[in-house]
Amino acid sequence: MRAMVQTGFGGAEVLSLRHLPDPEPGPTDVVVRVHTAAVNRLDLLQRRTALLPGFELPHVGGMDVAGRVDAVGPQVTTVRPGDRVLIDPTIGCGACATCKNGQPGYCAALAVVGGNRPGGFAEYVTVPATVVHRVPAHVDLAEAAALPTAWSLGWHAVHRVGGVRAGE
Repeated sequence: MRAMVQTGFGGAEVLSLRHLPDPEPGPTDVVVRVHTAAVNRLDLLQRRTALLPGFELPHVGGMDVAGRVDAVGPQVTTVRPGDRVLIDPTIGCGACATCKNGQPGYCAALAVVGGNRPGGFAEYVTVPATVVHRVPAHVDLAEAAALPTAWSLGWHAVHRVGGVRAGE
């Protein structure tokens, strides 16, 4: 597959188009053929300096991704090849209290698609099935790709910072 690979820190000059092996899904993974990868502020900041723990060069960025399922692991039952999907870039451990409370973005072992693991600035991206969500037919995939980081920022502002609760 083709991918835009970051090999250093700086501007666009640290990116180059490269050929990487096509991904294979693990037992609980989904391979998504990328339709659109939006560029957000963290994508740009991460190109200038390593912000997330576990970030390594060379790196394929792209946190906000939408596309179609290309392949699934044998244990995946929630989506199937051909489904239109959006990827939540936050991947928690799934076992800690924070993850079990539905807040994997605050997990101490947080992995971020395009942040500290390969992202969507490629033809394909592999992620756990738990972070893949179907996109309704009436929603454009390019519009869907612009949602994850903006939505999570809004959710954080309303619920974590603002402390807004049900009924308020």
